[in-house]
Amino acid sequence: MMKTNMKYFSILVLMICLLSCAGDDKFVLKDCGTSSYVGDIEVIRSDNSFFNEIKKDTIIADDLGKYLSYSFYTDYIAGISSIRENPLKNEFVYGFSTPLGGNIMTRSGCGDNNTFAVSVNYIDLTTDVTTKTGEEIHFKPLFGDKVHYRISNKSVDTRSELPEPIEIDMYVPELINITFPLVEREEDFYPLCLYNSFMIRWNADIKNENGVLVVVEWHGSMVFGEDNENAYVRCIDLVVDSGETFINPAMFKDIPDTALCTLTILRGNVENILAGDVSYKLVGSTCDSMQFVLIKNVVRNEK
Repeated sequence: MMKTNMKYFSILVLMICLLSCAGDDKFVLKDCGTSSYVGDIEVIRSDNSFFNEIKKDTIIADDLGKYLSYSFYTDYIAGISSIRENPLKNEFVYGFSTPLGGNIMTRSGCGDNNTFAVSVNYIDLTTDVTTKTGEEIHFKPLFGDKVHYRISNKSVDTRSELPEPIEIDMYVPELINITFPLVEREEDFYPLCLYNSFMIRWNADIKNENGVLVVVEWHGSMVFGEDNENAYVRCIDLVVDSGETFINPAMFKDIPDTALCTLTILRGNVENILAGDVSYKLVGSTCDSMQFVLIKNVVRNEK
């Protein structure tokens, strides 16, 4: 069941491709935990086991709560989302409505166009189902507030009809931003983070009762040595939206020392609606990502 669920998390957890990078034999460690270090810290690779093929998806949270609803099969998905690929970029905020490919259809089946018109706060999301609207000026103010979704008949489509529009109010959490590790310039772009004391901070949303998904992903890129093109590891955890947490060290179990990884945090809300014989997934989500170098083995060179 978990493998099936992971397929649908990719709808909202939008990852970027990691780039390989070369480095010197020594780094100045950017402390991502609470410990302070004296002297130079040399990164030591423990073994070469990661050169074997690794394909692994893991969820370590005991209960994903509301986020489990993302994995339920629906014919369409519609809503508003924001994504920031790294701390040096601006958020991309957009609205969308599109069929979900590869799913189990409801009785009426689905064509290439939305059966019904879907709007958020009366902003149409189905003008073009293949193109994100990208009207950030309309959608950005909707985050951190309760929004109104409406599913109604299309005048040009009479194949399925609703006796009356389906309307639902949903709270969409505030735009999320990673505030620690702090990355303000290109020189800070790849902080070195200890797997057993990796603290992250973000802007908390006290109204968000669904928690925050923490996602760590590794595509096989290494700072030292050869990349492993056959590797893909992703681990997901759910934490309280308190504004800070230590990442569970178990999330790094299958990732080697000095791996170049991506951290993504996501919060959102979702409701699955049946409109006639057609199912819709209505969402509001926001995620932020950053790259980091995972450190598992260090030695201190005392002076």
